[in-house]
Amino acid sequence: MLASGVNTLVQTGLTLAATGPTAGALVTAAYIVVPAICGGWAIRVAGRSQGRFDARTRVGLAVAGLAALVTWAGFLVGPVLLIAAAVAPARFLEASPTEWLADR
Repeated sequence: MLASGVNTLVQTGLTLAATGPTAGALVTAAYIVVPAICGGWAIRVAGRSQGRFDARTRVGLAVAGLAALVTWAGFLVGPVLLIAAAVAPARFLEASPTEWLADR
């Protein structure tokens, strides 16, 4: 999702360099800012947590996933993964893959 925001920023910058600033660029700013914030926040959450999400973080993941989905960020995979992490049971998020497979 972060890469989608950066990609849109580069494309918008190149277009504005050729055409000059327009009012339409303000609309495009939402397609830059929303994915950048959602992607950056998701990376931060993934880096600091070890699969343990409190209710507030889960709601934030769901909101970020929906906002990214609305702005077409992350090629649908990123937003869907955020929403899945928000609703997944804690037992799936806390155990490492090898621990989870060993229990089966």
